[in-house]
Amino acid sequence: MPTVASLTITPAYMMSLLDCSGASWDLVIPSGIVYADKCILINSHASGGATFYALSTCIDGGGNTGWIFLAAPELTTKTPSVVTTNEITALAELVSKAEETTSVSRRGFCFVEGVATPTTDDEVVYEDGDFDVGNYSLSIAGLLQNTRYSVRAYIVSAGVTFYGNTVAVYTYPDVPENLEAEAGEDYITLTWDEVDGADSYNLYWSETPGVTSDSECFVGITTPFIHAGLSPMLSYYYRVSAVSGTRESGLSIEVSSQTLAVEDFPTFSPQNWKETEDYIKLLTSQYQMAENFKEWLRNNIDICKDIMEAANNMNNVFDLDFAVGAQLDIIGQIVGQKRVLPFQPSDGTDPNLDDDMYRTLLKAKIALNHWDGKLLSIEQKWTSIFPGTSIVIVDNQDMTINVSVLGEISELVQELIENDMIIPRPQAVQINYAWSPRRAIIFAYDMDNDEYSGYDKGQWSTDYTEG
Repeated sequence: MPTVASLTITPAYMMSLLDCSGASWDLVIPSGIVYADKCILINSHASGGATFYALSTCIDGGGNTGWIFLAAPELTTKTPSVVTTNEITALAELVSKAEETTSVSRRGFCFVEGVATPTTDDEVVYEDGDFDVGNYSLSIAGLLQNTRYSVRAYIVSAGVTFYGNTVAVYTYPDVPENLEAEAGEDYITLTWDEVDGADSYNLYWSETPGVTSDSECFVGITTPFIHAGLSPMLSYYYRVSAVSGTRESGLSIEVSSQTLAVEDFPTFSPQNWKETEDYIKLLTSQYQMAENFKEWLRNNIDICKDIMEAANNMNNVFDLDFAVGAQLDIIGQIVGQKRVLPFQPSDGTDPNLDDDMYRTLLKAKIALNHWDGKLLSIEQKWTSIFPGTSIVIVDNQDMTINVSVLGEISELVQELIENDMIIPRPQAVQINYAWSPRRAIIFAYDMDNDEYSGYDKGQWSTDYTEG
């Protein structure tokens, strides 16, 4: 009888360990270890110096002697402890081995994409050694993002592979790339690259750097997204993540943008409303083939869009700096200043003012309407109406005031001033005007700026015309 170190009998149920006559079959091995795998054992007598193991894959038909029947190990595939875009940290627990004296020489995981029951014929990760019961984990890398995988733990004990249960694991979607922020006065438009398989996105934001998943968040949005209702001249910081089902990717890089200063040209904040065809796409499949209904809906949406555009443009067309023609006439009715002058200009120009001159006169009228009765406020408002020129007003304390107009002004503007249409005249007060084509620096003690200076630069203005 030969001496063997070990022997594994694996007929896979194709034969029973019986002799040809059906009598009991003696298996005599002088030494080593013998494993029976996938066998039906009936009246088999194992003898000799070897140790005979019948694995849990065998069927005990009775009448056997000399065999040690091993119980199957208890192996559980657990929920992975870490899941990322392309990597899983698989986790398993070996509660018991096939036999306390049986060595576990390999432990690992087999996995396959999709819904399946993986085996070691599929993709595997493993480690070799002499392992006891307990938890173990291995990293499975190189996976596809946003994909389902079937993962199953396995061990090799006594030369036999034992499997645990199968768990489904979904990798996370990719992190959105190319996040950009473009600011307006009170809004910021965010755009980013779409992620394959993502259902929606979460946008995290803060008014300070260091945005995290605990920051303020807009949930379930798409690109582009308009963050409206913001304060002008303020910085905002953003990061975005992709969402697929219940799974959320990591956060993108952080970007920031500062809202713009309020411009002279007023505009409404843009609304996060879509184009007509975007609304049509939201119809359920029940109506997607109903062309008449879609055309009816399209026409009604276009009407609403026209109304919104008209409302958005209302402030623009009646802004004093940009209004023209009839729009200026309407503003004139509101502030109480007609376009036609109550006198004939001496230079022969039409008393029916053009838009530019009428706009200047309207600004002066608005300033008159809001005058607080103080001389300084007149000087301040003058500069905004007639840039590049200035006036100096002196109260003579005798019911007269001296007004020096410094800088280039037209003959028509001078006549408007003399007819009390630019500078307010307090009741019963006489105004003495002085005209200078140069914006002279007026003499003043202890002052040195563009309007006032001392003896070396300042000039006295005494040439007044009574008005």
